[in-house]
Amino acid sequence: MEEELRCFVCKEFYREPVLLPCGHALCRACAVSLQSPVPEGDGGAVPVDYQEADKASVSSETDSGVVCGSRPNSYAGTPAASVYSSVAFSLVCPVCSKQVFLDDNGAEGLPPFRVMRTIVERFGASSTAPPAEEACQMCEGERRAAVVRCEQCSVRYCAGCRDAWHPVRGPLAQHELRALGTTCGEHGSPPTLYCNTCQLPICQRCIAERHAIHDTQPLPSAARAQKTELSQSLQQLSEKAKAMTEYIQAITSSGDRINESNEELEKQIDQACSEIIHAVERRREDLLRSARGTKSQAVSNMRSLKSQAGQRLREATALLHFSIEALKESDAAAFLQVGNMLSSRALEAATALCDSLEAPADPPVLTLDIEPVLRTVKNINFVECIRELFSRRTSMRN
Repeated sequence: MEEELRCFVCKEFYREPVLLPCGHALCRACAVSLQSPVPEGDGGAVPVDYQEADKASVSSETDSGVVCGSRPNSYAGTPAASVYSSVAFSLVCPVCSKQVFLDDNGAEGLPPFRVMRTIVERFGASSTAPPAEEACQMCEGERRAAVVRCEQCSVRYCAGCRDAWHPVRGPLAQHELRALGTTCGEHGSPPTLYCNTCQLPICQRCIAERHAIHDTQPLPSAARAQKTELSQSLQQLSEKAKAMTEYIQAITSSGDRINESNEELEKQIDQACSEIIHAVERRREDLLRSARGTKSQAVSNMRSLKSQAGQRLREATALLHFSIEALKESDAAAFLQVGNMLSSRALEAATALCDSLEAPADPPVLTLDIEPVLRTVKNINFVECIRELFSRRTSMRN
């Protein structure tokens, strides 16, 4: 409710709230600060009949965007249909942007918004003393707003001072205590009737003058009818507010369920991805073991080739050294016994070494073709894997 009790201009709690014709409230000082003088010629004197003024006051919401009162010293509808003798000021409502035309009193002549002031005071948000003409005349120190006025004593009392200084017993019991409130702006008398045509409280003198042909009813009856209508509207508003509260609670509950579901989903994804990672790790270990096996086999083959080549080299070297020594033999008959044989062996040994040299000189380079592995990983349907893991886990639980 607090935002309803703060002025749209100064953002503070209302101080001396006044009521604009459009139904919005402003602090009196804020309204004064917003008003601007109307240039001469735009709001000159326009004498009109009271009945025509009432028509202007009723239709002014359509004509100019404001709801006008029927009091000549309060509001005007449009400059062309003014109920003033002149229009001196205007202001634009900061809430609805409707323009309000005022007489020489300007915003100071706007009616006090008594309901707003009472609610602000009840809310404990106002520390501003009431205007002197509305203050209790018996309070000492900080003055409080008067609630009654004694017609015989001509003194205004707040509730506390009324009970203390003007009890409804003894010699003062015959005095008339009139409740203070809205008065007729034109005559200053307490209103007793409500004009349904102008939608304004009026006094007895008003009914004999400007509102003679208007539809009127007793003020208490009008107040009861409007309170009943407001109560029905508030009942509908309360039901809608309750439905909105339940809607917000449902949204909040849905949000909580979404958070819980997301947490559970994240856990399931973590578990599924962990199992997939473990499967990839197992595949990695298999590939590494295969690579190490291939390496061991290749190293063993290389060692075998090296051993064979070394053996042949040693045999050839021994034959070479033996043949060199045989060439040193001076006995021709003795040399001829082995010459042909050594030549044949030397040729065979040379041929064998030549065959061995045809083998690849460089050792084999061990490689892994990673493309098939990558294609396999890319083609993995992780959603299906997760579902399969979940179904497998569920069947294992069962």
